[in-house]
Amino acid sequence: MAWSYDPTQIGSDARNRARFLLGDTIGGDAAVLQDEEIDAALSAAPSFTEGVAQCAEACAAKVAQQPDSVQDETGFRAQWAETRIRTWLDLARRLRAGSVSPGPAVAFGPVGSVIPDHVEWPR
Repeated sequence: MAWSYDPTQIGSDARNRARFLLGDTIGGDAAVLQDEEIDAALSAAPSFTEGVAQCAEACAAKVAQQPDSVQDETGFRAQWAETRIRTWLDLARRLRAGSVSPGPAVAFGPVGSVIPDHVEWPR
């Protein structure tokens, strides 16, 4: 399986446009969907919009299987999965309703660099 993203191709390539809308634009450990998964969803769906909506739901389902918080040895604790899941499900709803903004829906980096739902600092 492969992962690729070229922001210069957003206007001409369906996979890059889908990644842009999903916010799945950082590879490595932060990547959510592989190229083949996006390609399969886009080719099986009746429209590009529905394909991206299905990809957004797939992103939410994948993240739902991961731990939603992390705590380091100093006691710092961060939670992020709920926000990510809610964002992707909202994107799917907005795509189907025809109300998606032209910007990316989400932008998340590697675990620990996302804006968490909840943070607890050690006392």
